[in-house]
Amino acid sequence: MTSLKIASFALVAILLAACAGSRPDITIPATEPSTHLSISKPRVALILSGGGVRGFAHVGVIKVLQKAGVPIDLIVGTSAGSIIGALYADQANIDAVQTAVIRVGLSHILDFNNVPRSEGVFKGYQLQKFLLKNMKAKRFDQLQIPLIVIATDLKTGAPVKLDSGPIAPAVQASAAIPALFDPVFLYGYELIDGGVSDPIAVDMVQGYHPEVIIAVNLAEQLPAEIPRTAEGIYKRAFVIMHLNMNKMSARGADVIITPSVGTIQMFDIDKKTQLIHDGEQAAQKALPEIKKLLAERGIKLNPPKKT
Repeated sequence: MTSLKIASFALVAILLAACAGSRPDITIPATEPSTHLSISKPRVALILSGGGVRGFAHVGVIKVLQKAGVPIDLIVGTSAGSIIGALYADQANIDAVQTAVIRVGLSHILDFNNVPRSEGVFKGYQLQKFLLKNMKAKRFDQLQIPLIVIATDLKTGAPVKLDSGPIAPAVQASAAIPALFDPVFLYGYELIDGGVSDPIAVDMVQGYHPEVIIAVNLAEQLPAEIPRTAEGIYKRAFVIMHLNMNKMSARGADVIITPSVGTIQMFDIDKKTQLIHDGEQAAQKALPEIKKLLAERGIKLNPPKKT
């Protein structure tokens, strides 16, 4: 991170320090409600990976798929993918999702923790409030498209599938980046970011036997230049680890869409328009393969929506 970006982030921290968020008024059951997912053999399952601000690229991908009439019967989202996945599953209207997220600033999703010895810099309540404000559905069973979000059990390290009960705290758990956000206590679990255990959760839909699985991989890409400092080599090794983990996690997908997100960092929120465009380009490139698969498996495209 450059000194300019560090200074900018520090300024944001100062401006937000006085607005530590309050817990939203959501009734959370003590135990997870029974799953509402009764969908059998969905035509197309869409898997949205994590990636911080790179998650804006998911908007571009979905725009292309929706315009082409690709039917999406099930969505699985991890971290940033859970945020975009929830917003789209709400009303299946990607234009409304883009309108909501294009206005997002750091103050809309970050709320500094004012609890001493906190486990994270941010609480995550602002993210919940953003979802409550921009979604009609409050519970998973109210969504237009079935949704699964993935978090990680901090105790066991195993991925946790969340698909019932209130949506906002489940998404907060899925996006609780370690050390940045507090873990989320939900249904007896202590949960952190789903990308830690299952960044592209193809395995979570295989039990539903979808006919086509489309995955979107937003892993940071390796810079061309190899670093020659200890810190630089460590950072590059971490990116390599993440790239390989995403590759293994995506096994079983029929099509993997990989937007050219380059080395865009987690809080480069000024790049959101570029990221949406990158998602569109990658989806357009993959569209012939997707249409061919759908035709081979007898899946019809949705008719164009009337405007």
